[in-house]
Amino acid sequence: MEKAEVLARLYEDELLQATNIQMVQSGYAKEVFVHSNGDVIEGLLVLSDEGNKHMAGVLASTPAALAAIAEQLRQLPFRPLLLHGRYDEIAQLLPGREIKPQVFYRYEGPIQEVTDNICRAENVAADKEKMLDLYSVLFEENVHGSMSDERLIRDLALGVYFIYSGDEVAGLARYSAKSDNYAEINTVIVDNKFRGQGLGKALLKHMINQSFAERRTPFLVTGEDNVIARKMYEGLGFEQAALYAYEFYE
Repeated sequence: MEKAEVLARLYEDELLQATNIQMVQSGYAKEVFVHSNGDVIEGLLVLSDEGNKHMAGVLASTPAALAAIAEQLRQLPFRPLLLHGRYDEIAQLLPGREIKPQVFYRYEGPIQEVTDNICRAENVAADKEKMLDLYSVLFEENVHGSMSDERLIRDLALGVYFIYSGDEVAGLARYSAKSDNYAEINTVIVDNKFRGQGLGKALLKHMINQSFAERRTPFLVTGEDNVIARKMYEGLGFEQAALYAYEFYE
């Protein structure tokens, strides 16, 4: 199946498939499994290597496509493998598992007022250690030896932004995917010693405005039980678009 045909199918559901679009469009997809019914693509499994894990994005429009994806997953050697997609699709691929719902939010609010203590990260040589320090806060483990320069370069190309408290880097936000019309705000991190100062909210406002400057609508995903974050997102103007899921395949 041609890349253009795969992208055309993904763009039919652009908002929820923006991550898969990013992987295929940029060439970072390790492999794409396609299930077709004649000339119609009914299912896709988009595999990518994130350095410390593999990810598999799911699109399935028919039961036959979902069954074909389930069979393909059983044959894959990659572990750990993190599935992501619509909640109902992931739940059907992992029967008997308790699936944690994620709320998929699309921004529907106005341009935000922003602060002037935020700047874009420039390159791996200058910013690698700052990025890895904050990613270690996010993942609650030291990622200095497990996250490749290739992964960091990919993040930088999409957009990584630091927020400062005085002369110190206090946090960062990054995009993880961009399609023609959407941008995913995937990470907002504030170092523990700078929390409680409104820096996370300031970063999020900056990312909203930056998305608009690029003529894209921002979106993000968070746990259904993350009540505090959801309240902030909804207060800024994010509205629920779908239920999503991230679950490891074992």
